[in-house]
Amino acid sequence: MGKLEKFLTESAIAGKTELETRIILNRTQMNAREILAVKERGELEAPRKRKNLYELEAGGQIIAIGRLVKRRGKSYFKVVEAYPGFEKEVQNEQR
Repeated sequence: MGKLEKFLTESAIAGKTELETRIILNRTQMNAREILAVKERGELEAPRKRKNLYELEAGGQIIAIGRLVKRRGKSYFKVVEAYPGFEKEVQNEQR
């Protein structure tokens, strides 16, 4: 069990601690002109991700990769792989 997982499962304050969490859809490098052009257009073209895998970031650290899935009209992030330091047995994807 990693330190973070141990903290999350055993600490009394873990349930009260909030971290900013993001699902990263795409990463790219842009120069200033490209950024201003995006602001003017109001959209950013993102290449289709291979295998549709995205990153889950919490507290500035990438903790897992997964897929966006819809179930019963709601969207979810389904973890495919957890990164070291945030060890977790990931159930098979048919769950």
